[in-house]
Amino acid sequence: MIRDEIGDAKFAILVDEALDVSNKEQMAIIFRFVDREGLLSERFFKVVKVTDTSLQRKDTDILNVLHSLVITKEKLKDMRENGWDKLIEKVKTFCSEHDICMPNMSAPYKKRMRSCEKDITNEHYYRFDILNGVIDFQVEELDTRFTDSSKEILTRGASFDPRHNFQAFKSEDVCKLAVKYYPLDFSSNDMRALDLEYGFFVADIQKDPRFENTTSVSDLCRRMVEFDKIWLYPMIY
Repeated sequence: MIRDEIGDAKFAILVDEALDVSNKEQMAIIFRFVDREGLLSERFFKVVKVTDTSLQRKDTDILNVLHSLVITKEKLKDMRENGWDKLIEKVKTFCSEHDICMPNMSAPYKKRMRSCEKDITNEHYYRFDILNGVIDFQVEELDTRFTDSSKEILTRGASFDPRHNFQAFKSEDVCKLAVKYYPLDFSSNDMRALDLEYGFFVADIQKDPRFENTTSVSDLCRRMVEFDKIWLYPMIY
């Protein structure tokens, strides 16, 4: 039903971590999208226990994940361009050790005992059709799952990481997220107020010992409520 409402429009998945009444961490998943009538809508998906998903492990670092993504794509590209010779040598060694007949890579490629419609060799088939085809599929899959927009949201979203005395908190990243992805939620006056409030907020909590060792956004929100910071910084909250 949601898919019918969205069509080809943009959407966002909102994830909020909080403690339940038994003091166990849980993650609420909410789907935000613009429906076919142009209205901003939200649908609640479910509540997931943090222990049920690796995405919420304490040692997970969004920026490190994105760096790993870049390295992975570089490794795949290098394998595509320079990895064939090393791979075929390993295959030859494996076949020799296990007494497996190694096909002649220079011979014409045959499929199911009949000549292939394309006039190609075994090497061409296994190198370009199989190996490069698999690598291209993997790269395309990564690009589909991690588009430029999603990578930007994840990177700028890391600005909400309160660990290490809020060093990651950057006003420009938060404001750019608001302008680019939530233009209907923030007027020009709101943006100026957000930028100003953000600067005061970071300077305040970095010097406030009650906010030391804050570990998550939910922990930050809890402390803001507990120490009456929500009235000083309503837009941040």
